Amino acid sequence: MRLHWAALTCVGLVRDHNEDAVVVGHGLLTGDMDGTVAGEWDPSDGPLVLAVADGMGGHAAGEVASGAVADGLAAGFTAPVGPAAVVERLEGLNRALYDWMVEEPATAGMGTTVAGVVASAEGVVVFHAGDSRVYLRRSGVWEQATRDDVVAPGSSMLTNCLGGEARFTEAEVHTSVHTWDGLDGVLVCSDGLCDLVDPASVPLPDGVAAADLAVVLRELALAGGGHDNISVVVADLTLPGG
Repeated sequence: MRLHWAALTCVGLVRDHNEDAVVVGHGLLTGDMDGTVAGEWDPSDGPLVLAVADGMGGHAAGEVASGAVADGLAAGFTAPVGPAAVVERLEGLNRALYDWMVEEPATAGMGTTVAGVVASAEGVVVFHAGDSRVYLRRSGVWEQATRDDVVAPGSSMLTNCLGGEARFTEAEVHTSVHTWDGLDGVLVCSDGLCDLVDPASVPLPDGVAAADLAVVLRELALAGGGHDNISVVVADLTLPGG
């Protein structure tokens, strides 16, 4: 089994900088990308992290929060990986954000959502806190695998994230475990994409490589207004990543 992935992140059409950070394996993607970065993974390579962190907090603080959490996830995991290990890592990163705020008062209140998967030979651990999302594809159909932490459906007001308050607040990290049986695709994105393009309800092209689908999704979000930073990771079990 080989997993082919492609990822991108961009500023969008309204914001003046990008507060998203994308994790692909041990690498980070930030800034304003024109194209995609692509690669492939084999279970013998060890656990693979695919994730998106969407920062908030104004000025550079959102970038600091998302970058710190993304960097902590890019450190990787040792097999076997279960939900407890993922929760422990993210809870530790949440505490680290508050330590950072104490040392740098200008970043007080910074925070970030996070969503992603840790893939291993056994399957994927899905995790999230906030309104960044994970979708899983089975038999060609995309289904949302996370539930937004917001006050009401369609709201942008978060009820959960990493950091986000001036005083220490515990984050609730949601996880679920999925085997590879019937699973043929993974998609992780920030709300800058899924607020405008919901892969579970918008018709998407079949039979395209991961890199092509990532670009299609970005273009659809830009056509919808591109009001926020746009980040997406697409992984496919059968098609090359471009």
